[in-house]
Amino acid sequence: MSAPERIGKYRVLEPIGRGGMGSVYKAHDPLLDRMVAIKVMAEDAEAGTEARQRFLREARSAARLNHPNIITVYELGEDQGRVFIVMELLEGEPLSRLIGRVPPVPLRRKLGLMMQICDGLAFAHQRGVVHRDIKPGNIFVLDNGQVKILDFGIARVGSSELTRTGLLMGTPTYMSPEQARGRRSDARSDIFSVGVVFYELLSGRKPFVGEDYFETLEKVRSDTPPPLASVAPGLPVALVGVVERAMAKDPAARYQSLEDVKLDLVGLPEALPAAASAAEELREAVDRQFAELVRLHRTLVAAIGSSALGDETIPLAEPAGAGAGLETVLQDLERRTDRLRGLARTVERVEPAVARGIAAFERGAFGEAIAELDQVLKEIPLHQRARDYRERARLEAIRERTVKAPLPVGVAATPAPAEPATLPPATTSVTGATRVLAGGRPRLLVGAGAVALVAGALYLFAPGPSPRVPAPASRSGPPSGAGAVAAPAPPTSPGAAGAPRAPVEGPAGSGAAGSTPADAPPGRPAPPTPSTRREAPKPSPRTLTPQEAKVVEDALTLAQLFRARGDTARAVREYRRVLELDPDNIEARRGMADARAAGSARP
Repeated sequence: MSAPERIGKYRVLEPIGRGGMGSVYKAHDPLLDRMVAIKVMAEDAEAGTEARQRFLREARSAARLNHPNIITVYELGEDQGRVFIVMELLEGEPLSRLIGRVPPVPLRRKLGLMMQICDGLAFAHQRGVVHRDIKPGNIFVLDNGQVKILDFGIARVGSSELTRTGLLMGTPTYMSPEQARGRRSDARSDIFSVGVVFYELLSGRKPFVGEDYFETLEKVRSDTPPPLASVAPGLPVALVGVVERAMAKDPAARYQSLEDVKLDLVGLPEALPAAASAAEELREAVDRQFAELVRLHRTLVAAIGSSALGDETIPLAEPAGAGAGLETVLQDLERRTDRLRGLARTVERVEPAVARGIAAFERGAFGEAIAELDQVLKEIPLHQRARDYRERARLEAIRERTVKAPLPVGVAATPAPAEPATLPPATTSVTGATRVLAGGRPRLLVGAGAVALVAGALYLFAPGPSPRVPAPASRSGPPSGAGAVAAPAPPTSPGAAGAPRAPVEGPAGSGAAGSTPADAPPGRPAPPTPSTRREAPKPSPRTLTPQEAKVVEDALTLAQLFRARGDTARAVREYRRVLELDPDNIEARRGMADARAAGSARP
């Protein structure tokens, strides 16, 4: 069953159940910060139909009944054409599940549940509300043993009638005879249904069971169920009499009010045998302690996560065990419950600090958030929400510090060009010092690279070496034009780097444009050619400033975190940031290669 993300102002967490009238979801109320249950009317229940009227009747009936044994309705609303009811969220189990429990619930506890049912329905009857669908599925037992009566969808309020006379509404097994005949029902109809629920609770079986719907109705109208004393031997005679009187076919022969039923039930626990009473009291104490342990566990899991609770496995006694076995279980439950109560008190004490830390994170005060949440983690190291928000605040603080860090000394910011410029050959050795940071940030020119660039420019503008005068071709005679030597060619402009210089006038008959290595006399070094050029000096490794070292450390931390989360693109970006300042950083180079390999391997 898919759940909507939101219903009105409420954030839906998960579906709880589904019935004929709609679906029920667990949700969070952001204004009052509490968990609620939201019942949404089925989509096929159109406006003006009887289903919609029943849905609204349920909300209005329960809303006017403020009693500990009746579910509390907070709000009736409509969102995008969907009518919904907001109710208290109940933690426990329906009575229908408790009836079939093995070992069975102690009789003393059953009597307590029966008296609470009487209290809740008596309160509704006093305010003119008749439920008309009392059954174990509509009676909920909380973990602490408290009873809650649910689902007033077919209730009758005052003298009004939701359905026509002759139209059967309710569950056949638990209907009163007058309901099964389609007649008008009143509070005594609920009393009959209560008697049927008591019969099933005490015996573990239904009093009226037919092969189909109509056979069940006929048995309700005319058959007498098996005597309770025969199907549940050992029950006090007075208790059997209470149930039989509540299930009388004639409304006039029944109890006329549920206050009278409770009055006859009040003195029954004292009538139980002493030995049986002691064993049941012990088992009841175990049940109560276990329910309290479960409640505390659920509350703490919701508040701090399951990892902070450790192992809460509970040893079980034999189903029919008593005496020392149950006492041992009870002592263990009490010890575990005391530990969880202490943890719950600590959670309650640190909760304001958690709220302040989360609020600081939301408004961008990451340092304040870290300080608040660190205090919480000193108290509860495995507090899940505090750990999550503290880690997120730390990452955001690193990112903020990295982005807003002042430029180190010797670093200049220049806007990145739209297209890469073509540089002269002498300057290509320093282009690795200028890379564009991710996200269109300014290009950083490292100071050492700038020095190298200036040195290269000075070299280009310096006059070239003078060419050597070639030796005479022959010493036997004077060369033609002896003593005439060509002046050295003027230096080339920087824009013509690498172009041949002007030809040098050599000896007569040489016909060469200057000396070449072939023209050099044997045994003498070849003169340098005009195109020969010295290499630019390679800059020595530079020591990072403290600001640059901090930027490198933070960027490496972020890159590792992004790689752990599978975000290779952002990891590569952080590694590039490291290499901008420290091109020889081995960790960044290896990390860059690994991240790129992982990104390319991903489908």
